[in-house]
Amino acid sequence: MDNVKQPAAALPETAMRPYRVLSLDGGGMRGVYTAEFLNRLTS
Repeated sequence: MDNVKQPAAALPETAMRPYRVLSLDGGGMRGVYTAEFLNRLTS
């Protein structure tokens, strides 16, 4: 049996792209800071 791997170009594009996870938690004033951070991040 051959152990031949497929070239990266043969893989789906979503399998090649890394992803990042952003986790924000907070209540009260921390929630306000989080909301403003997300507002600036998406603007």
